[in-house]
Amino acid sequence: MPNHEYTENWDSFPSPIGPDECGVERVGFFFIDLGLAEIAPVADMPNLVRLRLNILQPDDNGMPDDQEAAVLNEMEDALVTAVASQFDGIYPGRVTVEGERSFYFYIGNRIAGRSTDTADYDKTLARVMADYPDYKYECRLQEDPEWKNYLEFMYPVPVQLQSMQNRRVVYQLMQHGDQLTVPRPVEHWILFKTQYDREAYWNAVNAMGFELLEMATDKENEEGYPFALHITRDDKVDYDSIDACVLPLWGLAEEHNGNYDGWETGIVQGEE
Repeated sequence: MPNHEYTENWDSFPSPIGPDECGVERVGFFFIDLGLAEIAPVADMPNLVRLRLNILQPDDNGMPDDQEAAVLNEMEDALVTAVASQFDGIYPGRVTVEGERSFYFYIGNRIAGRSTDTADYDKTLARVMADYPDYKYECRLQEDPEWKNYLEFMYPVPVQLQSMQNRRVVYQLMQHGDQLTVPRPVEHWILFKTQYDREAYWNAVNAMGFELLEMATDKENEEGYPFALHITRDDKVDYDSIDACVLPLWGLAEEHNGNYDGWETGIVQGEE
């Protein structure tokens, strides 16, 4: 049996998904297992199944309230369990757009020596959804051997991944009682392939108020980025502030063939 082992890594993020019929940009709210990227695409799971339903009482952002969210989470767990047990399926996540929620699953062509077909899958879904009669749903199966729905539609682009990493660090600070809106030194590391790129980057960020802590060289760097830059600036670290600080640094690193390697700061506690 093929090895589908990997480390789950669930996270959520909003992302534009294109305009509606009136030309207004729509935003999707993604809940995705980032860890699946370690093994995607899975060769023996070439079929994508989508179950789509309407949220009964969406808020202004098209999301369920707390009470309905609890019901939908229970439904989600039941669907994942049923697909996993009946089809050995893989669940990459869900997307919510304007009051419509879609759950996605990848399944194979043959499970335990028998063929997998839409009718079998519909029966599995129907048994779960029978417990939720208020929800009308539709299901579709399509071939997706390259996992484009996961890798190209659901998976965040690199700058979104950086923003999600920022959020995780901020959450850890919050767990320690940090006063996020108090400015404090925030240190950043950026790696480069050449000294020229590092120097050009430093000139750019110096003009943005950053101070130099260190320029180091590690010729044994296995990823091909031996020239390190360590800089600092006083900033707030709430979600909006740290994104406003880090994402320009990230983008500038891309422009200079560099790799933004992360940030850290000390915990500030007590009264603001």
